[in-house]
Amino acid sequence: MKHRTSIIQGFSLIELLAGISLTGMIFLGSTSLMFALFNSNSRVKQLDILEQTKNDLQVELSNQVRWAKTVNILSPQQLDIEATNGEVISYRCDLAAKNFLLVPTGNYY
Repeated sequence: MKHRTSIIQGFSLIELLAGISLTGMIFLGSTSLMFALFNSNSRVKQLDILEQTKNDLQVELSNQVRWAKTVNILSPQQLDIEATNGEVISYRCDLAAKNFLLVPTGNYY
């Protein structure tokens, strides 16, 4: 009695589709992870630049107050600093627009 054995060569269509879909999912996941990492890296750089700018402004303001001839607080949003050379620098904070204005003027008013 002869046994007939069939030799299966290659993959079935279902196996190929499953392999392609798994490869696609892995590629999609790794791509989205890379985009998330690149975006967080750029945000960290922007935050570092913003932090450095804040520190520079804080040092500049404290030096101006330290060496000022007079400091006038006109309102909670406005500060005038008169330097020893007579130059007046007015700092104004606009809370509604969320900005900080530096307005140098020629002499004290």
